[in-house]
Amino acid sequence: MNKSEWTTIGLAASTLVVTSSVTLILPFASGSVIDYTIASGENGGTSPLVLASGLFALSSLAGGGVYLRTLWLAKAGNRIVARIKQRLYSSILRKDSSFLDRQTTGDLLSRLTSDAQLLQGALTTQAVAGMRATVMSLGAFGMLLYTSPTLALVSCATLPPIFILTRHFSKQLKTRQERVQKLLGEATSLAEQALSHPTTVKQSVAETYETVRYRNGVAAAHAESVDTAHMQAQLEAGSHISANAAPLRHGSITAGDLTGFVMYSLLMAGNLSSMTSIYGEVVRASAASSRIFELMDQSSNVVSSKGHNDYNTTVSSTDPNTNNPSQRAASIEIENLSFRYPSRPDVPVINNLNLTIPAGGVLALVGASGSGKSTIGSLLTRLYDTDDNNNRNKDETESAIRINGKCIRDYDPQDLRQMISVVSQEPILFRGSIRDNIRYGVWDNASEESIIEAARQAYVMEFVDDFPDGLDTLVGQTGMQLSGGQRQRIAIARMLANNKASIYIMDEATSALDAQSEHYVQSALQKIFTEHSGKTIISIAHRLSTIRHATSIAVLQKGKVVQMGTFEELSTQEGAFYELMKTQLL
Repeated sequence: MNKSEWTTIGLAASTLVVTSSVTLILPFASGSVIDYTIASGENGGTSPLVLASGLFALSSLAGGGVYLRTLWLAKAGNRIVARIKQRLYSSILRKDSSFLDRQTTGDLLSRLTSDAQLLQGALTTQAVAGMRATVMSLGAFGMLLYTSPTLALVSCATLPPIFILTRHFSKQLKTRQERVQKLLGEATSLAEQALSHPTTVKQSVAETYETVRYRNGVAAAHAESVDTAHMQAQLEAGSHISANAAPLRHGSITAGDLTGFVMYSLLMAGNLSSMTSIYGEVVRASAASSRIFELMDQSSNVVSSKGHNDYNTTVSSTDPNTNNPSQRAASIEIENLSFRYPSRPDVPVINNLNLTIPAGGVLALVGASGSGKSTIGSLLTRLYDTDDNNNRNKDETESAIRINGKCIRDYDPQDLRQMISVVSQEPILFRGSIRDNIRYGVWDNASEESIIEAARQAYVMEFVDDFPDGLDTLVGQTGMQLSGGQRQRIAIARMLANNKASIYIMDEATSALDAQSEHYVQSALQKIFTEHSGKTIISIAHRLSTIRHATSIAVLQKGKVVQMGTFEELSTQEGAFYELMKTQLL
């Protein structure tokens, strides 16, 4: 917490002096009034109007204190939770792909929403109630001692059972709440998956299936939460019974003192009971916060060249001290590259692969599905690292990927990714306009002229001109309001808009497109091959038309380069490339 938040919490705590004092004075004052009335007889005593005025003044003072305390604690708590949510979100986005591969979207969203909501409640509502209950319990006990030390000590006998109950249930409550949050995350993941692909659900007539799956997930979370509620209810009931079990023995105290003592006993009992309820909520929030901070504390395997794995602060890519390769044509050397995905450590994907791409060269990677083509692109952009994550065998030599002679591990990951533009097989568009999606990732460096030029080169303007809002047309969730070919052309325009990029990676950019869409995308790709000679291009392709302009072609089988040459060379000699042509995989 920062200084401002500590100050706000301190001010909120100070109001307890006022509100608690008023609340604690009332039973004492009531007892004194009773004694005074009895002693004065029927004709004596203070006017009821005076008593009512005094009580109203005290209540108003206490009400003002309650208002300020609630407001200040809510402000501080909401600010703290907002900062935690922002850091958690940033932390999730910066995790390496090997970590994200093991997570579900629903669980991550659950930590951002329901877990954070529980933590927010603990820092606001429960914090207010807890502070008040603690002060009131201590104050009430102090007044009990003042009124009748003997009876007060008898009342203390009820405290040990409360502490024993609380200690017994606390660990079980936390464990159960962690299970509840996990089950909620799984249910959210099911919903997120179906809602992200509603068309597929409808076309598969899977509405009932998905509804039942989600209902079962929610039911499991509900059943666990009911068990948790039963346990918390037992704790609160036991504490309430113990707190109210103190025997009152009428001794040598006056009727007024006895009245005050009973009121203070009830006040202490009520607040002790509230404290157990609050404690249960705090335990639930503790389970939620454990899930939040566990995620934030997970380190990334992709480490920045600056020596840390949360590369939030990066040096500008225009800074000459970064030796950023985007300032000149980039050559690529891949040496002894071997890799296994962390989720499948026993399955080699890349096996001792060697490739050299000169600056400005165009390399086509071809091969059957699963041959390792797309993995090379993932390794170039350091979505995974080659050495830390692949569990290599002892007889495997160290892998290295170099750009302009410098190992990619020596670049900051963000600087590295800024100089590599990627078009994937299934382009992802984000909610917003076409313009927003073209300049996604290059907001500060993409002028209106460069956006329009990129859209023109990618043939985006061919369909944008038909839209009333032009480039400001909204694309919808994940771009679902556009066709596959239109989304692909926008993705190509996004790649071209990145003027810092010196490497283009196009991963099967024309697959699964209709003939007309493929024509436009092919035209855009041919422009890139012929007009962007200052870029190094890697084209991962199935079709002949996308690789004819490549300066060299590498044929992959089971993670190895089995053939290398130009299109003319490979198409006239028997081998893996020739077989691909015969089976029409190209």
